[in-house]
Amino acid sequence: YGRQIELARLNERPLFVLGHPRTGTTLIHTLLALDHHAFGCCSTFCTGFPSSFLWFERFKSAFSSMISSTRPMDNMPLDFDTPQEDELATNVLTAAQVSPYAPLVFMTHEPDYRPFFSFKLAPVAARERWTRAFL
Repeated sequence: YGRQIELARLNERPLFVLGHPRTGTTLIHTLLALDHHAFGCCSTFCTGFPSSFLWFERFKSAFSSMISSTRPMDNMPLDFDTPQEDELATNVLTAAQVSPYAPLVFMTHEPDYRPFFSFKLAPVAARERWTRAFL
């Protein structure tokens, strides 16, 4: 897929959905994702397997029974094709070292991850690592 990835063009004016937890950002994200012509988004499968989803996708039906049909916190539908937050993939690609999502797993180290809620506070090397993983 190297050539196809190389030829892909990012939108010059991306739309970011930002907000605090439990404020409707997932609903907005899900609604925007319905318009496949205007918006692109990562799926749950892509964010779960960010470095291998292109070749691994043909096997995803074999793993579909491994995830719940709804999210535990709000009962919203969940499957491998539902829209998912890009940051989850970035968290996986950086081994949970430069993501604000890392405290969900490493709760006792939450203060160490606070700089990643604002790029201004994060060290330059960490910002560069996050950017490489995101791109």
